[in-house]
Amino acid sequence: MLVMAFAPVAGAFSDVPENTALSEAVDVILENHFMNKANDDEFGTEEIITRLLMVMFVYRLLNNGELFFGGENKTKFTDIDEGLYTTISWASERGIVKGISETEFNPKGNITLQDCYTMLVRALGYENLTYPDGYISVAEEKGLSKNVSEDIENTEALTKGDVAIILYNAFSQLDKHVLDGKKIIFIGNSFTYYGRTVFD
Repeated sequence: MLVMAFAPVAGAFSDVPENTALSEAVDVILENHFMNKANDDEFGTEEIITRLLMVMFVYRLLNNGELFFGGENKTKFTDIDEGLYTTISWASERGIVKGISETEFNPKGNITLQDCYTMLVRALGYENLTYPDGYISVAEEKGLSKNVSEDIENTEALTKGDVAIILYNAFSQLDKHVLDGKKIIFIGNSFTYYGRTVFD
C-alpha cells in the first residue's frame, strides 16, 4: 500500500488558504518534489506557468520528483536552451509534447488549461485523441478537473495554484491499479488489495 506520511506545510504560506483543496494539493506536491515553493513565505500561487515549467512538472511527476539538466537535443525544436534538452527530449519522445509548429516548442509561452490537460492525459498513456476536445474529455473523466475553478476557460493561462491542483489530481490517478478494490480469490479465501505497489 502506498502511504504518504508527512507534516502539512501549506499552512505556512501566506498565499495558500488553510484547509482547502489547494492546501492539500500543495502539501503533496512539495512533499514529492513535483514543484518548488517561491520562498519561505509564499508558494507562488498566482505565478503564471509557462509551457516549459509544465513539462518540468510532468517530468518530475513521472520520475519520482527528479529533474535532470543537460543532455542533447533529440527533438525537432530549435527554440529550447541546452540545459533543457533532457527534459524536453524525454517529453517529446513519449509524445507528451508536440510543439506549436514543426520546429517550435514555445517554452516561454503560457500553459493553457487545454494544453495542461493534454500533456497530463498523454502522460497517463492516452494517445491520438482529438485535440483539444478529446484530451479535455478524458481529463474530466479521470478527475483531473476536480476542484479546478469552472470559471477558467480552456484557452486561459494557468497559475501555479491551478496547476498544483491538476498535478495533484494526476498524481492520484498514477497511484491507481487496475485491480484496486477487486477481490482476488484464492483457495477458500478472498482478499481485497489496495495500492498498485502490492503488485509491482
